[in-house]
Amino acid sequence: MLIRFSCTERNFEDTAETRGEREFFRSLKESLGDKIEIQPYFSGTLGSTTDDILGGLINGSFEFSSFSLGSYAELTKAFNPLDVPYVFSDVQQAYDCMSGEMGELMRQRCIEDTGIRVVAMKQLGMRQLTNSKEEIKTVDAIKGKKIRVQMNNMFIALMDAWGAGATPVAYTELYTALQQGVVDGQENPITNIYDSRLYEVQDYMTLTNHMPTISGMSCNNSWYEGLSDEFKAAIDKAAKDCEEMTLEALRLCEEDYMNTLKAEMNVYEPTPEELQTFIDAAKTMWPQAREYCGDEYFDQVMAAAGITME
Repeated sequence: MLIRFSCTERNFEDTAETRGEREFFRSLKESLGDKIEIQPYFSGTLGSTTDDILGGLINGSFEFSSFSLGSYAELTKAFNPLDVPYVFSDVQQAYDCMSGEMGELMRQRCIEDTGIRVVAMKQLGMRQLTNSKEEIKTVDAIKGKKIRVQMNNMFIALMDAWGAGATPVAYTELYTALQQGVVDGQENPITNIYDSRLYEVQDYMTLTNHMPTISGMSCNNSWYEGLSDEFKAAIDKAAKDCEEMTLEALRLCEEDYMNTLKAEMNVYEPTPEELQTFIDAAKTMWPQAREYCGDEYFDQVMAAAGITME
């Protein structure tokens, strides 16, 4: 069986995410051997936009792809609860929740809405705020600045709550947008800021830790359901191996990435009181987030994770 993998990354080596992807296919090959042939297509060769990647999975243009779950918002609200700020305190909490009933509810909703099965959810780290204008210590300093966001209503609502101007820009165009001053800043996990060299066009970073970034290793659900039990079991095992490797690699490399960023940027860690200004402002959009996701679905997902929205 030919298994084609489409992604925007350059290789299987550079980041925690790509090391997780490498582990996925290593595990798959270990289980199935010569029964499969794996063909990776890097650097967006088969497409880099949401339409390209998720559309390609839906249409069967390739068997697997990796893409941020935040970008799925253009097709489904399945993963929007992950984009509610300050629900998760750290990556481990997000990983534990996504490994249980919360993650399963989201997977099933995505299948129902799109026909795409997310087999692995890769933790890429907590999201941080960067900008090119000034050191930001409290939420007041972000007001009026143009901040790049994904095409996702939840991210736009967060920037509105913070008083910033939300500006949707494709990730592939982000570096240029920052370089040319189309936007003043952006928010991403440390691994993305490092890998995309955003520190070259951003002078300041504030450790807001406002939400986790999770990327999905996904396939067409009908294709998956048509496989033999042997192949399904191999994919399920590879998915778990992928998630665990990504988390381990993130822990190993994030400190090194941060050291590089600190040498290139002004990195500011807010005091508890300063961070609370971001949290308090962000929580004003929680009722809007619940309404947007759908009250019943939102409450069901949060209850599955044991999370109380206070």
